[in-house]
Amino acid sequence: MLSNQHIYLHEMGIQAYEVQDINLLQGYKAKPISLAETCKLLFVADTYPIGDTAELLEKVLKSMDLSTAEALHIYPQYLPFVSSHTQVWTWFAGCQIDPSIQGKVLSSPSLSCVKGNSQYRRELWQQICENR
Repeated sequence: MLSNQHIYLHEMGIQAYEVQDINLLQGYKAKPISLAETCKLLFVADTYPIGDTAELLEKVLKSMDLSTAEALHIYPQYLPFVSSHTQVWTWFAGCQIDPSIQGKVLSSPSLSCVKGNSQYRRELWQQICENR
């Protein structure tokens, strides 16, 4: 039987929701997130790339000889739940770098900022070249 909260969500047409801070749920143990072996780049950002920002992400991936199928977006708050870090690259866009991440790390402002700023694009390209 559904709780009252689930009934209200269902009546409002809300099929899924996301908890902003999972640490506020007392006693909840989050399931580890397993990355597929095909994941070569973990894209950590506060916003999911859509439209122009998705196109920019795709262009950057192509410059790295990667496809969109080899990349995975994750929100920063879920990074601690990634069970294994098998990816080659981790790109932090518009959020803090996690110093515990090993491997090739990129850092940039959000994609929406990078999109319209040649200096940010140049700095990102320099990081990619340094990490090859």
